[in-house]
Amino acid sequence: MAQFRVKVAQFRVEVAKFHFEVAQFHFEVAQFHFEVAQFHFEVAQFHFEVAQFHFEVAQFRFEVAQFCVEVAQFCAEVAQFHFEVAQFCAEVVQSQVKAAQPSLMFSTYLLLPTFHFNIKKAFLEGMLENLTNN
Repeated sequence: MAQFRVKVAQFRVEVAKFHFEVAQFHFEVAQFHFEVAQFHFEVAQFHFEVAQFHFEVAQFRFEVAQFCVEVAQFCAEVAQFHFEVAQFCAEVVQSQVKAAQPSLMFSTYLLLPTFHFNIKKAFLEGMLENLTNN
């Protein structure tokens, strides 16, 4: 009977060892799952940071595009102003050429490319003065 009890005790020790090994295996599996979850969290965090960066880049590009639209509008206004100045200058020169003598017409024709759109007020006044004196 004592021998049977020893064998039962040995069996129980073996079962306890087996349960310990199973518990140790489950602990290692749980630890592995924790590490995998931690890795997935880090990947998700990285993707969030990348998405945030792309959002900031898109926002910056939008602001640049908005600025470019404002610059284009300003350039259109400047171009419109230059067109109106050129029209005015063409009308002034045309009226001066009509009133001028043939030699003055030729010299006015030669001066036009030099002054193009940047004809100064002083030049216009000088031309008018020159026409009225002749």
